[in-house]
Amino acid sequence: MLASEIYDYTHQVLSDLASEGLLPEFVQVGNETNGNILSGSNPYPVDWPRQSTLFNSAISAVRDIDTANNRYTKIVLHIADPSQANYWFGEAENNGITDYDVIGLSYYPQYHGSNLPQVGTTIESLRNAHKKNVMLVEVAVPWTTAFNDGANNILNSLPSGYGGAPSIAGQRDWLVDTVEEVHDHNGIGVIYWEPGWVSTGCATEFGVGSHWENATFFDFGNNLILDGGVQFLEQAIAPVINYVAGVPTNGGQWGTGITGQAFTPKENAVPNPGYPGFVYLLEMSFTQGGNTGGSIGTRLDIYRPTGSTLATSELIGSSINTVDTNAMVDTVYTFQFDGLELLFNSTYLAIFKDDAGNPLALGLLQGWEGSTSVEEYLEGGAIFNYDSNGWTEDTNVDFSATLSTVEAVLLEVNVPALSWIYLSVLLTMFSAVFLYRKKL
Repeated sequence: MLASEIYDYTHQVLSDLASEGLLPEFVQVGNETNGNILSGSNPYPVDWPRQSTLFNSAISAVRDIDTANNRYTKIVLHIADPSQANYWFGEAENNGITDYDVIGLSYYPQYHGSNLPQVGTTIESLRNAHKKNVMLVEVAVPWTTAFNDGANNILNSLPSGYGGAPSIAGQRDWLVDTVEEVHDHNGIGVIYWEPGWVSTGCATEFGVGSHWENATFFDFGNNLILDGGVQFLEQAIAPVINYVAGVPTNGGQWGTGITGQAFTPKENAVPNPGYPGFVYLLEMSFTQGGNTGGSIGTRLDIYRPTGSTLATSELIGSSINTVDTNAMVDTVYTFQFDGLELLFNSTYLAIFKDDAGNPLALGLLQGWEGSTSVEEYLEGGAIFNYDSNGWTEDTNVDFSATLSTVEAVLLEVNVPALSWIYLSVLLTMFSAVFLYRKKL
């Protein structure tokens, strides 16, 4: 019953947003769900069969909306306290909660400890263990211990090393250090919660006003504190320029289809490419596996499969090299591309052709080599056989693709932190009253 209600609620909210053209890029299922989701006063111990059923019901609703709207939404699962993350997400995976994209963490040093390097290590271990991107979706420290209303404040201390008592400079410097720690360990972003919860005449069951006015980005006159925490958004963070998708290894062979394959850049690729809407293909390399055939002038064409044949599909890039199939095993051939723009989670074809522009048929293992049918490539084999986690598992691992997260013309331009810190719409399943109660 509850699983159906979660599905219906999630589906209805997203359907309403879709009708207004407002579908979010991220959907967070639940909020700080360390315990049982939607369990009232009995969050522990976690009932993992129940937890799995409810989470997967909500996730199914998101994916059904994706299908209906021809898009891909990043699903975030979110718990509090980085020190609990390896256990929680390990149990989630063991219990069948796997169809999500981002591990979201709350990190409040007053409650979770003040060791930023340990947070960075946790981010790295989560990425490696679960092949997911990691984001700090809630962080905050105060800039003062003063009050501006009658509601008790929740935060009242800074981590050690930031000047002792809360201060504007301490808030700013801690946030800058946090962003750098996350970035250095390939996390994809930091979201401050909540920069605008200033004092008002609104009431909770705990008091009139805000429980957070001393931890916002505004002074008690509601003026933005220009030299305060907001400056963490102004950092010049070096972007992830290049990353390799797959690596040529000994024993890789052409035999699964030199002619061409379908491939799909994945948003949760490992290493993490960050989050622009695009990646830019710089080069593709292929390892010689020892097949016979002699030297062949080879062109590698990249298509967007917009039609049923290559002739009716869109050719978007091309590179030329000479392939000697008599060369020594493990000879690597590289095809250069000039930052060819590719969309994440869109399918492309890499087609080998001869000098005359005909798809090559080298007489290897697959009968469709040399075909002009898009369908046969889309149903084909393993050179570009990305797994559900991104780039990491190819059946022969005989290729690599080097991509960039920065457009070629921008590679020498300073890119601000805003290029990888995101604003997102978070679909949550909690009430404001519960949130206040939880943190007070």
